[in-house]
Amino acid sequence: MRHYAEKSGSYLHPQREITEFLVIGLAKHIDEVGRPLCPCNFYADIEEEAKSSVWSCACDEMQRYKYCH
Repeated sequence: MRHYAEKSGSYLHPQREITEFLVIGLAKHIDEVGRPLCPCNFYADIEEEAKSSVWSCACDEMQRYKYCH
């Protein structure tokens, strides 16, 4: 996690538990739909959302602000 943050110029959440939640959620979505969708969002149709790149990590907000939640 830290290596990715350094490489991408982004920042990890100061609470390690939040970062761990995010990584587990991203991995779960990769297993379920083949894409690292942001685990903090609700998707009415996760299969359809997986076809979009808006909420794939690094999502638009992450790319803009360089900080995940």
